[in-house]
Amino acid sequence: VEAGEIQRAKIAITTLELCDATKHKDMVRLDAALKQAGDLKMKEDHKHMNEARVALRECVLTALETAIAIGELETLNNFIAMAVRVGVDPSDKIFQRAKRQKVIASLDVERFRPKRQPTTADEVIMKMAKPEHLAYEFQRKEVIKSGGLSKCLACQGSGKMPYYAKDAAVKKEEKKRNEGKSSSLKRDDGQSGEGEPNVACWMCSGTGNAQRLMTSLTTEQLQDDIPCSICYCDSRYGISAECDHFYCAECIQMSLKAIMDTGQFPAYCPACRAESAGKKVPDRGLISPEALTYLERRDVITKDMQFRMMKQQLSPGDQKFFACPANCGKYLLYIPPSFKQRIMKTPQGPVPTSKPKPGLCECGCVFCMSCHAKLDPDKAGEHDCKKGEVKMDKQTEALLKKLGKKCPCCGNFLQKNGGCDIMMCGDTAHGNLLKAVKNGGCGHQFFWSSLKPAKTFFHDHTGKRRDGYITNEMREAAMKAAGIV
Repeated sequence: VEAGEIQRAKIAITTLELCDATKHKDMVRLDAALKQAGDLKMKEDHKHMNEARVALRECVLTALETAIAIGELETLNNFIAMAVRVGVDPSDKIFQRAKRQKVIASLDVERFRPKRQPTTADEVIMKMAKPEHLAYEFQRKEVIKSGGLSKCLACQGSGKMPYYAKDAAVKKEEKKRNEGKSSSLKRDDGQSGEGEPNVACWMCSGTGNAQRLMTSLTTEQLQDDIPCSICYCDSRYGISAECDHFYCAECIQMSLKAIMDTGQFPAYCPACRAESAGKKVPDRGLISPEALTYLERRDVITKDMQFRMMKQQLSPGDQKFFACPANCGKYLLYIPPSFKQRIMKTPQGPVPTSKPKPGLCECGCVFCMSCHAKLDPDKAGEHDCKKGEVKMDKQTEALLKKLGKKCPCCGNFLQKNGGCDIMMCGDTAHGNLLKAVKNGGCGHQFFWSSLKPAKTFFHDHTGKRRDGYITNEMREAAMKAAGIV
């Protein structure tokens, strides 16, 4: 009887622990309490145990998301193993992402940084926006900078302002709408009267913030007398921060597309190019990356169009960039390929070969650093850039055959610049095996004329002269000495 009472007390304590751990979503306590419940042989369909299991799976999935963000292999292994143990659904999206991230973390990848949009300085806004639009444009900049909300510039966040402070264009539109109607503007005491204070702010509609401005800013609201320099309809923006020409959004899109299609770079304002009287380079009107950012943030052009144009206008000292192969929308700063030596099995035995390391985008895309092809993380080591190459024409193939040949062992392209008929891949004829391996070759010796193996002397990894064929043991010793295996 005493043993039974102790058992019941333990079950009661464990049940309380299960309830409290479930309430606070404490992963460690949940795991320990469920183990204790199993040791006490509590019923599997116990209500509190079921609730604790569900809460534990949720906690593990949350931990997996954190592990994915960190990207550390050991952490991923631990939480994936725990997810399997607690019964997380294998088809769960987070679980699948964690498994993929585990494969990526096990690879020796080079992480690529994204290319950021150039910032738009106030000087660019002042040149590309019309004078009567500047208040709106600077307000828009503040909204973008603050992530969607900022204090209204017109009323300084109060939501109210004098009627006389209204923009002339807004007054004109309001007058048209209210023709034939009694004035709806009232003072605080209920009396109407123009010029009285405490009227709802015309910019933020009385809210005090500029969130509404992002959708309320339209060309109909802000009419002016400056026509588009191409179609002569109402204009909206400039295309360059170096000139005073304005265009409608459609003509800006058409002009930039024409520049891209014809390769007319560096890109200039169409009106400035027309005024340059046949000069190769106009005196002004260059379309800068900052100007393109201004247009992209106002939905005149796409981000893809902006980066494609920026790519065509890189200066000699600028860092190159390219689009993510997964088409995630990011552009990645170029890094020269770094090569990793691997072991390749051949009829002559294992030989060293070098392949470019995989690259990694922030979106999780794995790609080849050399040809930028998208890779399957599970098969990244099998990628061969040469398989994706365009087939060469006969003249090019004939020229390459004259210039050199491929090593019959590892496939490296070799050129002969003199000497006898014997070649060593990675070094001169009868060279040093260790030096050949360090140079990225395999050390195979063959006759240039027939590509057959050459039985001749060479120097092993210790520098000792040897005669005959290079054996697998000698090559493996050289690879160990070079630090490859």
